Amino acid sequence: MDGKRGEGLIRIGAITRAQVEEVLHQQRAGDDRLFGEIAIDLRFINEVALKSYLNTKTDCRFQVDCHFYRIREMTAYTSRLKEIYCERYPETCAIYQRKLENKVITTTLRPTGSYR
Repeated sequence: MDGKRGEGLIRIGAITRAQVEEVLHQQRAGDDRLFGEIAIDLRFINEVALKSYLNTKTDCRFQVDCHFYRIREMTAYTSRLKEIYCERYPETCAIYQRKLENKVITTTLRPTGSYR
């Protein structure tokens, strides 16, 4: 596994950065178990929390620096866009596609490809 799952668990408040580092340290030391298996064994998270995260986890690799994902005050419409494009189908997002192509992105671009 990787730090990506750890970052997602940090983002939802299920685990701390120090705990993620401990799990990754064990993996680097040769523990070939999955990230979640180690974290559960160390009692950093429980199976219910991991399953909940896995059922809602996002695959967008650009969330950390995405202007749209970081909007603090979302309307019902933008929240729905976030759910669809950021959490379920990031590869269909116009922002995602432009980031893949290293194109300039304005902060008015929405995941649909339209501008505010």
